[in-house]
Amino acid sequence: MILINGHRLQPKTNLWNFPIPMSYKQHLIQYLSAYFDIEKHPVFHAPFTFEFKAIYRQINQKYIFTKEWVYDECKSNEYVLFLKPQEFPAFQDIKDCLQNNHEHIMTIDNSHMASFITLIVEIDCPLSEDTIKHIEKFHFYKSFLLGFKGWVNARLIVIDTRNKTGYANKFGKKELPGYLGIIP
Repeated sequence: MILINGHRLQPKTNLWNFPIPMSYKQHLIQYLSAYFDIEKHPVFHAPFTFEFKAIYRQINQKYIFTKEWVYDECKSNEYVLFLKPQEFPAFQDIKDCLQNNHEHIMTIDNSHMASFITLIVEIDCPLSEDTIKHIEKFHFYKSFLLGFKGWVNARLIVIDTRNKTGYANKFGKKELPGYLGIIP
C-alpha cells in the first residue's frame, strides 16, 4: 500500500498475490478519482487523442431563506487531460488544440466563473533545454464576454517517468509536486 498526500494507492494483484506493476496513467486515475469524475474512454480533440479526461466541478451559491431561492451562483471547474505521445508535440499544436476545442472540453453557462484545463503529458525521454524553456513559458488564457462570463487558464505539466522529473508552466508549478509524487 502506498500513501501519497493522504490518498491510498493499492497495487492490483494477480492469482498468486504478486503485485502487478501499475503505470503512471493508472496511478494518476486512482489519485484523481477521489475528487474528479473520470471519463476513461479516449477523448479526441484534433490533433490529439487524450487517453482520459477528469472533471472537477465546484458550485458556490448564495440564497435567501431556502436553497431553492438562489440569488447568486458561481461555478469553478477543472479539467485534466492526459496524453502519452511517442514524441513531444509542438507547442503551436497544443495551443491550437486548446484554442479550437475549449468549447468541447469545458462547459460555459451564465454562472461560469473560472476554469482550468490541466494538460498532463507523460514522456519517457529527456527533453532539451529549449523545450523546457518553452514549457515554462507556455501560456493560454481566454476570457468570455470580457470576463463577465468567466475565463479559462491552461496548465501544462510534463512528466518524465524515466528520470522521475517534471516540468510545468507558471500556472502548473503549484500542482507539479502532487503529480510527481505518484510516479511509480
